[in-house]
Amino acid sequence: MKKMLLATAVLACLVARADMVQTRTAVYKGQVTHVEGNTVFVKLEQGEFGVPLRDIIRVEVDPPPSYEKGLEALKTGKPQEAIAALKPLVDRMVGLPVPWVIDSLLRLGDAYLELKDTKTAAATFDRLKQLYPNSPQVLAVDVKNAHVLFAQKKYDDVMKVIAAYLEPQLKKDFLPPDQETIVAEALLLRGDCLLVMNKPLEAMDSYFLVVTLYDFDDARAAQARFKGAKVLEQTGNWKRAKEEYEDLLKDAPDSSYAGEAKKRIAEIVKANPQ
Repeated sequence: MKKMLLATAVLACLVARADMVQTRTAVYKGQVTHVEGNTVFVKLEQGEFGVPLRDIIRVEVDPPPSYEKGLEALKTGKPQEAIAALKPLVDRMVGLPVPWVIDSLLRLGDAYLELKDTKTAAATFDRLKQLYPNSPQVLAVDVKNAHVLFAQKKYDDVMKVIAAYLEPQLKKDFLPPDQETIVAEALLLRGDCLLVMNKPLEAMDSYFLVVTLYDFDDARAAQARFKGAKVLEQTGNWKRAKEEYEDLLKDAPDSSYAGEAKKRIAEIVKANPQ
């Protein structure tokens, strides 16, 4: 009896996880296997069936483990592993109008950026813009392409692109988390650009704007605090720099910047004994 109940539960779970593709005239429940051209292929009991993308009004597909694996690899500084997880997924599913596929394409571009492959990164971001012109993630593409410009040392162009993006965003009283994360990324990039352009105080203001107002993304907030603290230290304000490093350790002890923050505190104490 217990085995029967378990089998029923497993079957129910499998049914609940079936992908769903809805058109104006039909609903298909099975497994979305891939996208080819302008057609989504769904595996049904009677075989595989192609559904034109233009006819689809709704799609429900759960993200596979490789999606989370790719995100984790990118988060932990392993872009090659991220590409190995995300690229096959993108190649198979790109065009499918679901958020995690769009995000996979965006994160794949991020991974190429991490590897300094700006040409492939730019092509990946442009592909997102072409395939998903109405997606909220398109807002992030300009910021991503600004990273490409930064890698090419086109700093004036970076500042123009970032300014055009940030101006309307910073005027808003509220931003949803995904948009706030992009704003934080843009502010960090603006700070990096200002620093290269020998404007450390303006760069510091950009970094700390992330810390004070756009800190939804813990990793970016920690990065912004660390960079801001380094500018403080380099401009002679070592007391506040030390405080910022200490706050980083307090608020984000597991951050990838925590180890370096400890070293900076030790160096400051050594150079300024009290």
